[in-house]
Parts: sequence; structure tokens; C-alpha cells
Amino acid sequence: MSSSDSERVGDRFLGYEGASMSDSMNHITTLDACQMKLFQRPVRRLWVAFGWLRDSYNKQPTQQDLEAEYEAIRWLSTITLAYSGIEQAMKCLLQLREIKFPRGARGHLIGKLFKKLAPQEQEVLRYSYAIYRSLYDYIPQETADDFLEAIGDGYMPWRYFLSEDQTPPQTHPGAMLEIWSALTDILDAKMTSKLVLNTVNWRIEECLKDLFANTLGDQLCDIDQSQIDKLKAQLNEGIATNYCAEFLYRDAQGQPLSSDDQLSYSPVLATLVDKIKRYTANHVFTEYVWRARNNKLAWNPRLCRFEMD
Repeated sequence: MSSSDSERVGDRFLGYEGASMSDSMNHITTLDACQMKLFQRPVRRLWVAFGWLRDSYNKQPTQQDLEAEYEAIRWLSTITLAYSGIEQAMKCLLQLREIKFPRGARGHLIGKLFKKLAPQEQEVLRYSYAIYRSLYDYIPQETADDFLEAIGDGYMPWRYFLSEDQTPPQTHPGAMLEIWSALTDILDAKMTSKLVLNTVNWRIEECLKDLFANTLGDQLCDIDQSQIDKLKAQLNEGIATNYCAEFLYRDAQGQPLSSDDQLSYSPVLATLVDKIKRYTANHVFTEYVWRARNNKLAWNPRLCRFEMD
């Protein structure tokens, strides 16, 4: 990655409290006092439900069943709840603008609900989904528009596919949760004026820094202060996902962990890489580690996406 790319990390794409956000988040307006009072509880319920579902999703081991039907059964609860959460969050945003939306059985078409959202709200979802898909590039739909249109009428087939002979549309539970996450971030911005968008790259960076801090606290590690200072500078002054991806790729290739002679055989760095490889409590982090080890993954801050270096 070029130095010019790195220099642009903060000037446009890194915003409030260090979280990544698109320009469109700057156009999310705060509710007035009456609307806040009316929608405070529904927004909080959507947040709590989303947090519970994401925690549950991350606790399930990353694996792939040989038969698609068993894979679908394994993710059934996550997918059906994500459908409901996305639908209700979108309808909540439409209610705030007093926009009418379809009711009844046909009201589950989230692709149509998406098109009724305000342009800036649509753009936030597109931005968040694009970053997510760059990490999971086997997801066929390139945009949030395409993804929501493809899965939009699948709520009822997914809800009843255990007992009815119908095949639900293909989807990705993590991508659905990413859409719901962005929607809750929009709702929270309307309630609090905090323009935070918790995108995948930001969450991975935070996890890497936590693992680094945990490594330094490991008393079994042979701590060399000069190595620690150099590693801290790389992780905190640069792009943590890129530095750690380089270490992971070198480890997978059986090479010294760093091109820097002082760090190439550092026990601190070796311990950090080992902790990163063994961390399995987050699906997006696991995918990042797998791709970095196999594809020398890099985060492009100018285009806001993960790319194979």
C-alpha cells in the first residue's frame, strides 16, 4: 500500500471517536425531543436484540457443512431474526419520516423498504456493506442494493422452510447482521447525535489492539522493551490490519515474522501472532485471519475496502 493511501486514513474516512464512517453519516439529523421520547424504547429494543443476536452468531464455530440443507438449518434462527430486525429497523426509520410502508404479508419485502429510506440512510448501508463484502468477497451481490433485492422476499420461505417444500433464497447471515448493525447505528445517531458507524475494519482493528495489549500482559512472554516500543509504533501509528496481515502471511509461509531484523524473531511478536491465530470468538476476525494468511490481505483506506496485496 502506498504512503499516499495511508496518509488519507484520517482526512475523510475516520471520524467520530475513531470509528470509520461514510460522508453520509454527517447528514444524519438528530430527532426533536418529542420524537426521541416516542421512539426511545423501540430503538433501544432494536439495539438490545441486535447485540444479543451478534453475540450468539459469534459464539457459533466457523464451519461449513457438506450439505447445503444442514448449513441452512444451522443458521436458521440467525437468518430469521435478522430478517425481522432489518425489517423493523427500516420501518422505524420510515415512521420517523411519516413514510407509509407496505403492511401485511407482503410487508416483509426488505428490498422495497430499502428503496423508501432517505438517500443518506441508503448510502450508509451501501458503504458498510461494501466494506463487509470486500472481506467476504465470495458473497455474489456486489452492493447492498443487490443483496437486499436478492434476499428481500425470503423472510417467509426461511421462516417455514423446515415444514414446507420450498427453497429459501441464498443469503449470508453475517451480511444480514452487518445491514442491521448499520441501521442501528443510524437510529442511534438520530437519538444521540453520535455519528458512529461500527464497520468491519474498525472492529478488526480494535480486536487486534486488544490482543496486543493482552500479549503485553502475558508474563510468560520474554519482554524486550525496544521490541515492544517498535511494535507499538507500527500498530498504533499505522494501519493495524495491514501490519498484522503481513505478520500472519509470513508465518503461514514459514518466513521470519517481520522484515525488520529486530522483530523477525521477536518472542513478543511470535506470541501476538499465536494469539491472533487462536482467537475464534468473532466470525469477521476469523475471516480476516484466514484471508491474510492465504492472500496477503491489505486494507485500502482510500477506497475503504480489503484487497489482496
